[in-house]
Order: sequence, then structure tokens, then C-alpha cells
Amino acid sequence: MNNLLLAAAFLLAAPIPAPAQENATELLSKAADAFQRNQTKESNWSWTVEERAFTRDAAGKTIQQFPLVKVESVIRSDGRRCEAILSWSDGWEAFPEGADNDTRCQLVEIDFDLPTLALQKLLQSRTVEVTEQNAGSVTITISPDKHLPSSDPLAKCAAAMQGTVHLDRATLFPQAIRAEVIASGCRFKSGHTTWSLNKGTSFELEYSLQKDRFGKTENDFWVLARKRVEIAPEQPGIYIIRNRKFAPNAPRLKQGLVSELHTVAQEFGSQSRISFEKP
Repeated sequence: MNNLLLAAAFLLAAPIPAPAQENATELLSKAADAFQRNQTKESNWSWTVEERAFTRDAAGKTIQQFPLVKVESVIRSDGRRCEAILSWSDGWEAFPEGADNDTRCQLVEIDFDLPTLALQKLLQSRTVEVTEQNAGSVTITISPDKHLPSSDPLAKCAAAMQGTVHLDRATLFPQAIRAEVIASGCRFKSGHTTWSLNKGTSFELEYSLQKDRFGKTENDFWVLARKRVEIAPEQPGIYIIRNRKFAPNAPRLKQGLVSELHTVAQEFGSQSRISFEKP
């Protein structure tokens, strides 16, 4: 009898095996799916963005500041959304008076957001591991992935990055993404313009979950609340901010362009505005 009691006590004291670590690749794949599903919900929401940009040298000193630009999401006649310029802080005319949404969208259509597109490809990486998890979130670390399709120029950009993705545990949405280009970088041609991501360029994206005011969870939307892109110092050329061109004021000095935006979202048709906190 005593032996049985000792055996039972030993079993109770023995550590319980930890559950097998969740497969990081599968989690990241689910995060990519959640990201795509979220994009289909944007028609239920509208938002405005304030973006500031500046350049700085290798020591971090600000060299040139650009006008603050305000952007709003509008709907084209075909139902698709775009982010159209609302105003520039220096009074630059954002669009002709009386222009409809289609015209306003056309004015910014040739703008190309290579960092965001590359980060979406980053969610397809297979060189990943779960480095931290708790009841509310899962953190996945991503290393450069040489196995991403070489025929896809955006995948080449993602393959040159390393970073971390924080997933919301309940929805597996990638609520925060941080990445840096550590390899030789990449180039992407869009129309007649060649865009590039060079070594040392870094990105930060943070999303905030907006609840549907009528309680319809299918309309809940993760809005991009904050974005920062910092390009490594290089010999300056013409800077393009929201499709507006600026000449450098110190053309002989290597400097990196920094872009920061903050979003305030408003549910489509609602009068209430929502401010974001960091996820």
C-alpha cells in the first residue's frame, strides 16, 4: 500500500510534458490567409492617413524635411478602393477642383508600394521558427529564404529580408511586422520606373483591430495603424513621396529616406472616429 502511495506521489510530482511546438510554417501560412481575408473587408471601412517624410545622414542627423501629406481612402466607380491625396501642408494642389474619385485615384495609381508588397511575400517564407508565445500572441522569427520562387521579383525581395511577425492568437492575423533587408537587396520594375530595396532598409508595420459597431464579427477589420520605412543612406536622386517628386537639397551627401504614417480609421458611414494604440 505504501509503495502504491509513493508511486502516485511520484507521478503527481513529475513534470508534465510541454505540448509540441506549433509548426511555424503552418502558422505563418494561416497568417498570410488571414491577411488576404482582411483585405476583402476594407470596403466596409474608410480611413485617413497622415504621413511625414524626411532624410537623414548616417549619423542620424535630419537633412531634409518634406511637407506633411494627408491621404483618405475613396471608392472608385468599380467598387475598388484607393488612397487619394487629401492635402499637402505646403498648400500644393492635391487634385483639380471638382475631380471625382476615379480621377483622384488615377493621380496616384503609378505610385508603387514595394515595401508593403514585399512584406506580404515575407509571410510565405519557410525559414521560420516560433520564438515566443503566450495566451495572446505568437512571435515568429523569419530568416532569409533562398527557396522562394526566383521567377517572382517580389519574392526575391522577401528572400533578402529577416524579421519578426507577431500574430494575434485569436485570429492569427499578423498584427505587427518588423523586417530588415540584410542581403544585397532587390529591384522591381513597374512601368517605366525601377524600384529598389537596398541592404539596410528596414520596415515596421502595426495593425489595430477595429470592431464592427453593430457587432458583426465578419466585418471586423485590421487597419494599418502605423508604418515606418527607413532606407539606408545612399547618394540621393529624386525623391518620390505619394507620387510627388522632390529634388534633394544636399545632392552630394549620402542620406536615407524615412517615411512614417499614422492612421485614424472611421467605419464607413459612421460618424465616430477611432484612434489607435500600439498593438
